Amino acid sequence: MSPTSVAGSIAAAASSARNEQREALEFVLVQGAAGRIAEAPQAAEKIAEGIKAVLDALHPLPGAKPATPPYPDLEQAIQAHADVAPRVTPADIEAEIVSEHYFTAANGAREGLYGNHQIGTQSARSLALLTFCVLVLRNGFTGTGESACVSPENFNAEIGRQVARENAVEKLWPLLGFRLRDRLAGAAAVADSIRAGIAAAE
Repeated sequence: MSPTSVAGSIAAAASSARNEQREALEFVLVQGAAGRIAEAPQAAEKIAEGIKAVLDALHPLPGAKPATPPYPDLEQAIQAHADVAPRVTPADIEAEIVSEHYFTAANGAREGLYGNHQIGTQSARSLALLTFCVLVLRNGFTGTGESACVSPENFNAEIGRQVARENAVEKLWPLLGFRLRDRLAGAAAVADSIRAGIAAAE
């Protein structure tokens, strides 16, 4: 197979994977919005526009021009087009964090009790390029993120901490999303039970 054919096959596979990711996300978003649309059919067009805006921002269609909405970030796009039902917001994430702690792998290795190698000069330099962030949440749970720098010349401690924190926060989204979905499902189950009780009594 020629290099051109190989490149074409790789590009086709990547495009197919992107399409599958978009379809999977679209399915989740539509399923999540179905209940809201059933309750407020008049909001269907706005919800559909919001779903498309989120899809285009996260998984644009192959060949599509980059979206240039009048919103500098995704959160503003969501607020404008898809903020019609309960959801997790950046403010919700920040409200859960009670403290944050940063250290490098070199800090941890020096304080650690375990390890099967002496920390030589080369190891110390490498470990110093790996930054960790630990976020302590209100319920006592901890979230972690990390940032690794390839070239020592590019290492910046502040940027390392910022990237590590962003990665730690990213891991909190599905946790709070699950909690909110669980609460909504529980409330819906209670409402269904009450309606069933009322219907039985009539």
